[in-house]
Amino acid sequence: ENVAFFPAHAPTEFERDMHYFMSTDLSTDIEAEAETDAYEFNCKFHKNADQVKVCAQAFYVIQAHHDYCPHDTLTRYEEELFHEWEAKCYGCNIVRKYDANLKKCPVIDCTDTTVAQLGYGHLNETCTPADTEYAFEWAASFDTSENSYTWVSQANEDDNTATSGKKYADDTMIVAVFAMPNGLKSELFGKKDAADTLMSGACPEIIAACPPDTACAGAPTITPTTAGVCRTLKFPDSSATLVDFHAAINTVGVAHVAFFTQHVPTEFERDGHYFYSADHAEWHEPASSLDNDAAHEHRRRLSAVGDHGRRLSAVGRKVGRNDRRSSRRLANAGSCCTTATQQGAWRQVVAYHDECDHDIVPEYIEVGFHDYEASCEDHFCNLVEAGIDQTVCPSPSPPSPPSTCAAELAQCEVDKTLNAVQVLQKLASGTIKLVFA
Repeated sequence: ENVAFFPAHAPTEFERDMHYFMSTDLSTDIEAEAETDAYEFNCKFHKNADQVKVCAQAFYVIQAHHDYCPHDTLTRYEEELFHEWEAKCYGCNIVRKYDANLKKCPVIDCTDTTVAQLGYGHLNETCTPADTEYAFEWAASFDTSENSYTWVSQANEDDNTATSGKKYADDTMIVAVFAMPNGLKSELFGKKDAADTLMSGACPEIIAACPPDTACAGAPTITPTTAGVCRTLKFPDSSATLVDFHAAINTVGVAHVAFFTQHVPTEFERDGHYFYSADHAEWHEPASSLDNDAAHEHRRRLSAVGDHGRRLSAVGRKVGRNDRRSSRRLANAGSCCTTATQQGAWRQVVAYHDECDHDIVPEYIEVGFHDYEASCEDHFCNLVEAGIDQTVCPSPSPPSPPSTCAAELAQCEVDKTLNAVQVLQKLASGTIKLVFA
């Protein structure tokens, strides 16, 4: 009646013009009723050679720090990983550490979000949320084994007023480019603040007008550095005839390159890819990339990561117990919890965020939590009582000493001297309590 498949690879990788699971006459697609992926399986069940569930173990460590420690203990990337994996892994039962300076959390019902919605509504109406926007929409890193590559942007939007019939989606695009030590997503994530700083400053303009689908000798050159370089790509007028923008990326001695772009580069693709080999013969795909929320931190904390984790003061903001943030985040931490009503509303949001399962908590609670956690950091609440130490695992009770059969019989008040006739007499009178066969 039912069948389950566990393939070594994703079956959609082997589809060309039909579905991977069909009826016997190949006329009907058979869709899965439930499915998972290798990552989810690994996080929940995979064991190493020593039979240790290392993926599950790693998630427990991240979750314990996320749920128990102050809100800015994890780096932003660690928090990103937690939210990325929480739907794929089993969680552990732990809540925020008790703090004698905080009030008790309100009692909430995770299945009824009415009170939380009212609390969030008050915060949304009366508070200024943190500014968590970045200057870029997209980021990716590439392995660059060759000495040069080509960045390409094309006019791809329909324009009935243009002779060519096309126009660029935007007139310009700011790009920050870094030489990277590797292609790991964690390294890419760690450059977010540096890219934001560069792209918010002066980025010299470069111009190119190149014939489509061919190498362009007059293309400007961008040379990535560890500190990063920023350029504003000025796209050519493509109204009369189609012309593309090309930039040569000099990767001599650079094994990995990261791009942070003001717009998603696929918005400037017409009939080609945005990143090519120098001879324009081969598309080059990212080694890692940030997802569609690259420019947003709504599900992430506001602290810094990597080399940018330095403390800087903020005008008009009280520095509380948890102050490890980058300058950009401190300068835009928002304003909230300045009144008793806001503080009470915030505790409602905290209670739902911390106590309820992640798949029950509405998105607006998650958004609201990270929008206001910086300005409300002194007004979290306690879900546990004083004296409860969740970091301690009580030792099991010592095992009872081994007992002999004679000792057990004596403990049960059994007279072992009775013969068979006496046992029957005792049973008849109801004075015998226990008989061993």
